[in-house]
Amino acid sequence: MTDTNPGMSIIIVTHNRKQMLRNLLSSVRDSSGGIVGQIIIVDDSDREDGQCRKDFPDLPIDYVHFSKRIFISKAKNIALSMSTGEFSYFIDDDNVVTGNTLQIPYDTIRNDPQIGAVMPAVLYRDDPELVWVYATPFRRGQWGFQLVGRNLPRDPKKENTLLDTDALPNASIVRTAAAIEIGGFDESLEVNSSAFFCYRLKMAGWKAVANTGSFTFHDVELPGSFGYWTQHQLADPERVMRETREWFGIMSRVHPGMKNFRVHAMAHFPRVALPNTAAYLARGGKERTRLLFCQLRGMMDGLYRSV
Repeated sequence: MTDTNPGMSIIIVTHNRKQMLRNLLSSVRDSSGGIVGQIIIVDDSDREDGQCRKDFPDLPIDYVHFSKRIFISKAKNIALSMSTGEFSYFIDDDNVVTGNTLQIPYDTIRNDPQIGAVMPAVLYRDDPELVWVYATPFRRGQWGFQLVGRNLPRDPKKENTLLDTDALPNASIVRTAAAIEIGGFDESLEVNSSAFFCYRLKMAGWKAVANTGSFTFHDVELPGSFGYWTQHQLADPERVMRETREWFGIMSRVHPGMKNFRVHAMAHFPRVALPNTAAYLARGGKERTRLLFCQLRGMMDGLYRSV
């Protein structure tokens, strides 16, 4: 990594979401407020987006394309190695931001040297009065995450405060040196390493918090129709296999040395699997069989790799 500057580098990893990426970049252009010194886009889409930098000539974009899919964690590590900011702000490509999405977490992490990561609260882009999540602490027993506020109207009592979190969904600003210190993202967890990344930060002595006075806006299907929660998986069966396998991988890391881990994992896994299975059956169409096979393969592979 080159010498850092006191601002932030925005990091976006993207795959086959050209319009969403442009929506995000447009919102960053309108909201950066002079604290963004670099925007790193790591793109493993089927086709290189040669117009990306030309469409946003006023943004400091470093664009990297890989013709072979490398998935999220490796892409984040590549971007992290390129980051010149004291802080690296990771934002999923299916989000849009405002000034407070960037500025408030930046101020929070800059003013507390013990904080390693800050996530904004997440609202639905198409209904900003509806909460996607405020924070994601572990459930009791650490067999999954509590999604604070999910699909409920905004609650003033939960906003404008700091909440503890054990995962970093959608967007988060990270102290670049802290990320380097723990070795970046675990590339054996190709898709969902952000949860384990947060866990590792905290195990290294850093705090991770959600600042619920700040919001990112998630461009996903609104709740209401059955299976809405599987929007991304329905479009990407390879992701289904990896996300299923990685649930076991994360749980095995969070419960190291647990006797009869596989038995305990299979007792908790239906909470994750059954709603998705029902959605694949109802909405999978021609991909239904493949989706179910990828989920089964991910479960078997996850169990096999668990120690």
